[in-house]
Amino acid sequence: MEPFYIPTKIYCGENCIKHLSKFKNPFIVCDSFFSKHPIIENLISQNEISTLFTNFTPDPSLDSVALGIAEFSKKDHQSIIAMGGGSAIDTAKGIIYFSSETSVPFAVIPTTSGSGSEVTSFAVITDKKTNTKHPIVSDKMLPCSAFLEPQVVKSMPKSLSADTGADVLSHALESYVSLNSSHFSSPFAEKAIISVFKFLKKSVDGDYEARKEMHYASCLAGIAFNHSNLGLCHAIAHNMGARLKIPHGRANAILLPHIVSFNSGHKSYSDQLSDVGLKYAYISKLLGNTGSPQVLVKKLIKDIKDLFSSLSLPESINIGENLIGEIAECALEDGCIKTNPVLPTKEQIVSILKEVR
Repeated sequence: MEPFYIPTKIYCGENCIKHLSKFKNPFIVCDSFFSKHPIIENLISQNEISTLFTNFTPDPSLDSVALGIAEFSKKDHQSIIAMGGGSAIDTAKGIIYFSSETSVPFAVIPTTSGSGSEVTSFAVITDKKTNTKHPIVSDKMLPCSAFLEPQVVKSMPKSLSADTGADVLSHALESYVSLNSSHFSSPFAEKAIISVFKFLKKSVDGDYEARKEMHYASCLAGIAFNHSNLGLCHAIAHNMGARLKIPHGRANAILLPHIVSFNSGHKSYSDQLSDVGLKYAYISKLLGNTGSPQVLVKKLIKDIKDLFSSLSLPESINIGENLIGEIAECALEDGCIKTNPVLPTKEQIVSILKEVR
C-alpha cells in the first residue's frame, strides 16, 4: 500500500484568497471567463512580473501545453497559479510536467466543483491528432496550496454544476472500491458521497450553502482518489468523451450506474454479489437504505439514476457502431483501469457501451 499524505495546504471559506499574496511574480493559467476577475487583476497589479495565459482548449491538448511552456519561459516567474475549472488546472499541470525547468510553487483556485484537481497528482491531456485523452500522474504536478473560495462558484451555470457534481460522485465511488483504497482514503470518499446526495440537487438549483458544500466535497473526493486511483468508469469516460465531445462529468453520469452494476456482480453479469458489492451495499446503508446486500446495491443504483435524472443528466448517448470497439480497446489501455476492482474484458466493456447508447 502507498503511504497516505496530504502535502497540499488547503485554504477554505470566504476570503481565504487573501493568503494568495505570498505567491510572487506568477505565471497565471486562467479560464478566459475569469481573466478580468478581481482576484486575477489584483495578482497582476501587485507583482512586477506576471503573465496571464488563457490560450488553451476545453480539453487541454499537447499543443496548448507547448504554447504555455513557451510563454512561461519568456519571463522569470517565481510561481504558477491556476484559476478555473479542470481544463485550466490540467493545462498548468501539463506545463509543469513537460517542462524540465519548472519547479516553482504551484497554487490552484478551482472555479468548478468537480475535478478535485487542486489536491491531486493527476492530469488529463488530449492528443488532438489521435483524439485520445492521456491521464498522466506525477507528484511533480501536486499543488502546494489550494484555495477553496466559495464565492467563485456562486454563479456556476446549472448544467455545469450538474456535470461537475456527477464527476465528484464518480471520483468518490470509484475511489471507495478501488484496489488501492485504504482505511485512510475511504473516509474522505464516504463523506464526499454523502455530501453529493445531500447537496448536489440544491447546489444545481442555486443554493449558495449547498454550492459551498459541493466545493468541499469535490476536494474531499480528490484527496481520496489521489491515493487510491479510479476505475472503469473513468477509463471509459476518458475515451468516450474524447471521441463524442461531451463533458467529462456527463460521460461519467451516463456510465456510473452500469459500472456499479458490473463491479458488484449485480444484474446479468453474475449470480452472486461480489466482495466489492458489499462495499457498495455499505455505502447504500450510509445513504439510509435498508435490506439485503443485493437489495442495497439495487437501491444504490436507483439512487444514482434518480439523482442524475433530477438534474436532467442523460441516461444514454448515441455511440456509432464503428466507435464502440475502438473506445473499448482504448479503455483497456487507460491507467485508471488498473485499480478497478474487477478487470473487464473488451467484450464486457463493449456490452456496457451498448447498454448506454
